[in-house]
Amino acid sequence: MARSQVGSVLSDFVRELVLVVGPDQKVYLYTLAGGEPRTPLGLTNLDNAVGWSEDMRSVYVVRRTERPLKVSRVDLATGKREFIRELMPADSAGVTGVGPVLLLPDRKSYVFGYQRVLSDLHVVENLK
Repeated sequence: MARSQVGSVLSDFVRELVLVVGPDQKVYLYTLAGGEPRTPLGLTNLDNAVGWSEDMRSVYVVRRTERPLKVSRVDLATGKREFIRELMPADSAGVTGVGPVLLLPDRKSYVFGYQRVLSDLHVVENLK
């Protein structure tokens, strides 16, 4: 039984579910049709899936703890990880988190959010 789900993504054809982290902290690929899960190569419990490749042999992932956020494509058969792009707002002042990420169907366009905390510092002098 999976204890936590880290960025599960349904495939375009709604056949598979990826990145389910089991109690052993390993990543498993489940087929919605049933059967035994398999362990895809190249993925860890730190990966967060954001989309499938068109041929469904690779998954696009990010590690939300990284700054800037790096999008990679991981081939599930070989484990080969290919860097795609970095995501970070142009003005990174006060950015505390980046994500979620949405990869659009063309695999070239994307949308991402971020969290920002800004503060003002006021200096007061000569108080009596």
